[in-house]
Amino acid sequence: MTALLRERVLAGDLPSPAPLAHGIPAVYRDPDPLPGLPDGSFVRRFTAALDAVLAPVFCTLDSLPAYFDPMTAPEQFLDWLAGWVGLELYERWPPDLRRTLIAGAVHRHHERGTRAGLEEIVAIFTDAEHVTITESGGVWERTVPSLNESSPPAFPPEAGAPNGPWMAVTVGIGKERAARADERDRVKHLVKAVVDRVSPAHVAFDERHVVVTA
Repeated sequence: MTALLRERVLAGDLPSPAPLAHGIPAVYRDPDPLPGLPDGSFVRRFTAALDAVLAPVFCTLDSLPAYFDPMTAPEQFLDWLAGWVGLELYERWPPDLRRTLIAGAVHRHHERGTRAGLEEIVAIFTDAEHVTITESGGVWERTVPSLNESSPPAFPPEAGAPNGPWMAVTVGIGKERAARADERDRVKHLVKAVVDRVSPAHVAFDERHVVVTA
């Protein structure tokens, strides 16, 4: 409420780019010759009050492109912009994360279900320095590996090899964050939640397949 009142006070101080007094005959714009009226004629004072009401409208219209940019739009507009790009946001997510997701939503829709797209979305949510996904190869990538490439990577033995396509995620979060056991556990749970939401349904994945490093 305090912020809203502050915005209203600041809006009242905005100068109008198109004062109404400039569009009326000069006889009404001239100062009133009567003493004690330094602000000019009644019409000038009356239109000045209307200018204070219309100034925020003009300011909004002049800044309209900024309302369609997720990085500069008011926070109240983020859910509206997210709907334009087929994205669902949650109120608990911080504004910076919401803006980043909206800004790259169209690109990530094209990358959805690919290793590159999954690495990007995991890095965004975990604020990781680097993310690497190891997978069984060729089952959910957009390009098929050639026959002369090396054999598919070995599945992490501690996780147990599944029957079918699999993947494992290595997340680098920096030495300071990695030194805290609670942070490592939080990142693991977060990676599992993200991967479950955006990975192909036929690819085996478990929280044991998440490796958090510095």
